Amino acid sequence: MSEPKAASDLSQERVGELLVILGSITWGLFPVLTKLSFYEVPPLFSAACCTLFSTPLFAYRIWRRKLWGEYANPAAWKGIAAAATFIGVFYYGLTFIGLKYTSAGKASLVLLMEIFFTFVLLHVWGVERNTRRHLVGGVAMVIGASFVLFPGEFRPQTGDLIVLAACLFPPVGNHLVKEARRSVSTENLLLGRAAISGVIFMLISVVVEDAPSRSNFQKALPGLLINGLLLFGLTKIWWLEAIHRINISKAIALGAVSPAFTLLFAYLMLDEVPTWWHLIGFVPMLIGVWLLTSNSRSQL
Repeated sequence: MSEPKAASDLSQERVGELLVILGSITWGLFPVLTKLSFYEVPPLFSAACCTLFSTPLFAYRIWRRKLWGEYANPAAWKGIAAAATFIGVFYYGLTFIGLKYTSAGKASLVLLMEIFFTFVLLHVWGVERNTRRHLVGGVAMVIGASFVLFPGEFRPQTGDLIVLAACLFPPVGNHLVKEARRSVSTENLLLGRAAISGVIFMLISVVVEDAPSRSNFQKALPGLLINGLLLFGLTKIWWLEAIHRINISKAIALGAVSPAFTLLFAYLMLDEVPTWWHLIGFVPMLIGVWLLTSNSRSQL
């Protein structure tokens, strides 16, 4: 009886890995489209539009699957509140602001520091046990990111530090979302997170940012819709379905391929030429990905 179960578990793990990789390739467009939107609209307004534009996709899926009743479950709101706070507001809010002051390619590489914080925090909390091989992989990722953060001198840009600060929040948010996913659907979590954080971004934008003109908004609208529906919509469903099948650390490690596509898209769409520091830093990151996704029996 154990063999069919093991085969089923393996199949589910492979599905999770494929979802993360597909989402990572698509997500490589996020920093690029976000930077392009800044030519017409301010960062928090862009963040508000992207998150709010993703809500119709989630609402439609909830309607088709008749899942509206899940909002009556108090456990659902605990997960939604955590996701909206740690991921929706702090992580994405800081990321959008940071992208205003640094390049798309560099930001995508700095965001890999999320892996370091995830391994440290989840291991310290005892939430997930990681092997020594995973630890070496995490260190390799940090070393690679250091080449990007400090290219020849210890003088990081303001945007880099803001993006780095954003990486502190996903480990907490992802863990709480994974716990909530056991009692509430992915779509309801995402709709609640997007609606709450989108409204918060819009309110803050009204207070602290200059409102874009109608002409500027219309120019930015196609990119905002792609960012919202595809990147903040569909790829988020892939992500949460993936971490329901594989552990959070492994999912984030597989997602580390995304910066390679961001560097390519940034070169093609923004004329951002990757520096040697970017390329050198990406090598240990790739090594880290291999180590982090390898199996080992030795526990820390």
